[in-house]
Amino acid sequence: MNQIFTFRTTSPSKISCQAVDVSPLRHVNQAIWLLCTGAREVAYEISIQWLNAWRMNCQCGKGSSNSYAIKKKDELERVAKSNR
Repeated sequence: MNQIFTFRTTSPSKISCQAVDVSPLRHVNQAIWLLCTGAREVAYEISIQWLNAWRMNCQCGKGSSNSYAIKKKDELERVAKSNR
């Protein structure tokens, strides 16, 4: 899996992006960080409507596609793929 890193070229005004390979430990650390960040952001938004919607998603088997961590991982992979 690739990840995007930005760097400055010889001219200070130009910033370039490049997809690079990263270690498996980095993937594990990033997954844990994304899960914790998503849980922290959602903790402030809990309401009765959200709780009912979450229960319905879990019963239908659609709960994982609404995960903050999975959405961010997919976004990072999409950006890395476009910068190859």
